[in-house]
Order: sequence, then structure tokens, then C-alpha cells
Amino acid sequence: MDCGTTHCYVQGEEITLKVWDTAGEERYGVVPTSFYKNADGIILMYDCTRKETMNNIDNWWKVINDNCDISQMTIIVVCNKNDLENAREVSKEDA
Repeated sequence: MDCGTTHCYVQGEEITLKVWDTAGEERYGVVPTSFYKNADGIILMYDCTRKETMNNIDNWWKVINDNCDISQMTIIVVCNKNDLENAREVSKEDA
């Protein structure tokens, strides 16, 4: 798992941005719950060249929904490697 912290300004207000990257590893499925419990937002990313990563979005959504008040946060789903059209396993329609 990789993590980083930075400070940035949003609409003139300084905020602290903390990012935890689990790289989708199942072994980290339990660790992040303490991190994202108080999160303001979550980015779920899948690799469009590997269909199983898109299938895992449902699993991560369930874990987040079971551990967080999702009405109080922003959740974004992002497609990675979208430029590799010939290697795509996830169609744009499925996405």
C-alpha cells in the first residue's frame, strides 16, 4: 500500500489531501476501512484492459457502503488505461 499527503487550495481554502493507494490488492481489504471511514471522498479505479478489475468495483462499493455513510462523501469511478483501445477488455457500454 502506498500513501501520500499534500496541501492544496480549493476555492481559496487550504485543505490537506491524503491519498491511500491499495492497488486493488485483496490483502488490503481490511486495512483501509479505518482510513476511509472518515473520508470526504473515494476514488475507485479500474483498468479497462483487465475485466476483473471492473468486476472488483462492486466488491469495493459493498465494503465502502458497509463501513461508511456514503451520503456524506463523494465517490468517483475512474477508468485507467483508456488510451489502450486495442487491449480493452471492458467495453465503453459496460463502463
